[in-house]
Amino acid sequence: MGEFDLSYVIISFPLGFERCVFNTGIDLRYLKVAALNLSGSQVQSVNAEGAIVAGDIFLDSGFLARGEVRLLGAQVGGDLECSGGTFENPTGKALSADRIKVIGDISLTNGFSARGEVRLLVAQVGGTLNCGGSSFQNPGGLALNADSIEVKGSVFLKNGFSSVGDVSFIGARIGTNLDCGGGLFKNPSARALTLDHAQVAGSIFLRNGFAAEGEVWLVGSQVGSNLDCDKGKFKNSGGRALAAAGVGVKGSLFLRNGFSADGEVVLMDAQVGGYFSLNGGTIRNPQGTAIHADRLRVDGSLFMRHPFSADGEVRLIGGQIGANLEAQGGTFRNLGGQAFTASGITVKGGLFLQEFSVEGLVRLVGISIGGNLECDGGKLSNPDGRSFSAENAIVQGHVFLRGGFSSQGGTSLFGASIGGSLDCSGGRFSSLDLRTLNAKGFFRWSNVQNAASTRLDLRHASTGPIEDEGASWPEMGNLSLDGFAYSGISGGPRDAKTRLEWLDRVQQFTLQPYQQLAKVLRESGDVRGARDVLFGMEDRRRRKEKNRPWHWRSWDWMLKYTIGYGQRSEWALMWLLGLTLLGSLLFGCGYLGGAVSPNEKDAYEAFERQGEPTPYYPRFNAVVYSFEHSFPFVNLGVKEYWAPKPGRGATVPELQWARFRAIRDATFRGYYLCRFCAPRILRWWLWFQTVAGWVLATMFVAGLTGIVKSGS
Repeated sequence: MGEFDLSYVIISFPLGFERCVFNTGIDLRYLKVAALNLSGSQVQSVNAEGAIVAGDIFLDSGFLARGEVRLLGAQVGGDLECSGGTFENPTGKALSADRIKVIGDISLTNGFSARGEVRLLVAQVGGTLNCGGSSFQNPGGLALNADSIEVKGSVFLKNGFSSVGDVSFIGARIGTNLDCGGGLFKNPSARALTLDHAQVAGSIFLRNGFAAEGEVWLVGSQVGSNLDCDKGKFKNSGGRALAAAGVGVKGSLFLRNGFSADGEVVLMDAQVGGYFSLNGGTIRNPQGTAIHADRLRVDGSLFMRHPFSADGEVRLIGGQIGANLEAQGGTFRNLGGQAFTASGITVKGGLFLQEFSVEGLVRLVGISIGGNLECDGGKLSNPDGRSFSAENAIVQGHVFLRGGFSSQGGTSLFGASIGGSLDCSGGRFSSLDLRTLNAKGFFRWSNVQNAASTRLDLRHASTGPIEDEGASWPEMGNLSLDGFAYSGISGGPRDAKTRLEWLDRVQQFTLQPYQQLAKVLRESGDVRGARDVLFGMEDRRRRKEKNRPWHWRSWDWMLKYTIGYGQRSEWALMWLLGLTLLGSLLFGCGYLGGAVSPNEKDAYEAFERQGEPTPYYPRFNAVVYSFEHSFPFVNLGVKEYWAPKPGRGATVPELQWARFRAIRDATFRGYYLCRFCAPRILRWWLWFQTVAGWVLATMFVAGLTGIVKSGS
């Protein structure tokens, strides 16, 4: 057939050319017709711009166009049926239907094939857009361009759909679902599927055999129900495999059950009204970011449970999770970098990382958790740096780093606030930094593996009762306790001796750890233990100060052995009693040897003549005499009347009791055993005893009243 021109023609009946061959183009511009049927026909091109078709348009069942088919601005009262049609224009547009209005469906199915761009920009479809089982090819360009399209029903790009080039639905509005299940989208190193700012009232399905080689973009899209990518395959190595920044999903988001992405998954500023599941998903972007979901908001829970795997950093900075964040058994790899980053995130439920495996850093700086943080059995490895960092975290519940938890690398909870307990029992740590941590509940440190080499830093931390054991204490130099405050000891050694061994493992001596331990022991009723601790504190403090002048070292010695640095005031009393006993022995033997005599003249002369003073003169009592000179301000009426002789004595006192006389006269090889006749030595002793008594009594009072205090 030759040239065919029906432009601007009005035909009131259906127009059909089935299985016809047109050697030239067909001009149907602004044609008005009841229906148009070109099923099975072969044409060079069709130009139906502005055409108005009251019924259906059929370009199907073997229809072949070797040039552009133009339906720009056309109006179709029924369906646009292109199933089984072939549209070829490799260097240009194969089908141009910008601004087309179709009351019914657009069907590009059942073997539909297009080589060249298919354009449906700003199209309006009253039914569905069905491209199932079709093929679109425009390598390096747009294979299907449906930007700003409005489809009242669903869009189907599934069941054998394939494209080479970008499939674009930027700004599209879809009344129900967008289903790409089983579709194949290929545009390497460029966009394979673009849905930026699209509005889908139902769900988006990129699942069950969906495969994209190139970028899939859903930036700013709004989804009324679910975004389901289960078992979908996204590949764009070294780039973005799935870019959904700012996407809004009123339902749930599924990247699970065999979902895989070879490239970055971007979900920054995304909002999910249901839950977000990555269970069983695999994302690979080595040495880069696997999931970039800063400021992600999920009203439900976020799941990354076994066998979820991420090779590259998982970022959730500043996000909000309405329920739990669960990554039990998940695997995160980014050795030497950050493997899992959730800094500043708010989790209203719990954060569960049990049995998870990480190569790289888990970074939870500033995280807020409404429930528990549970890492039981987790395996972390980042030997050249920190493996777990939760500085300034706020956890309303408990923190569990127990039950086989292992961290090869630094573990830090610096500045964290914990409403419950911190349980590290059964864990393995290279180092644990708990500086300035505040935990309201217990701090459990027992059955710790490789405890001796673990560096435990509790400086300025505050916890409830501690539960530990000696076998789990770090060795000397690996323990820091300055400023550590705890309310009690509920498990482990409670005696002062063992606890002092604990404190001795701190290399840098400070007063506070001892004062804290003493406070805890005192409040538990162990007052003696508290004093032992403070005594040990003072003793170690003075041993550390090796360069003190000799007079200060002498003072330290006296404080230690007289009143135990203010903790053993009774020692001074014992020294006084010992001084009294020794003085009693010396003065008693001195009296028996004639070295002690009365002070008054008449009594002295009588004592010299007859061995006893005048009647009614107070008799000498060695014990009372020594006691009066040992204890200041004590006067029992003896020391005023008796004193060592000014010269060598010779008068032996007369004794009334035979037993005392026997003691006085006892000899051994010609020497009297109980006579001491050396008044000068007694006088020296008297002076010494008096001074020593004053010193010891003063120390006793000072220690008893607290004038001398530990730490002063």
